[in-house]
Amino acid sequence: MEKIAGDKYGDEIEIFSNDEIGDLASKYNEMSHRVYTSYSIVSRIRNMLENIIDSMDSVIFAIDSGGNITALNKSSEEFTGISREELSAGTTNQFLNRLINIILL
Repeated sequence: MEKIAGDKYGDEIEIFSNDEIGDLASKYNEMSHRVYTSYSIVSRIRNMLENIIDSMDSVIFAIDSGGNITALNKSSEEFTGISREELSAGTTNQFLNRLINIILL
């Protein structure tokens, strides 16, 4: 269980008996495999969506309920001159002000 909690999806444990403990180990292995498969699918879909959004010419960004920018595409970086790496909790206003100034000019 600690392996899955630590992002070690797909790990299996050896089964040494055919009793309840062996059944439990078998069920654990099945669960671990399902978690690994699901995690892999979600990761591939997330990467595909990020690639699609990054390839768009439109300025796209996301703001969470706390007012922090959580994602932006390459067009947003190029348009505002603020990179993803520069973003932090304090730069949301700077990003939005720069975006507004560019649009209004």
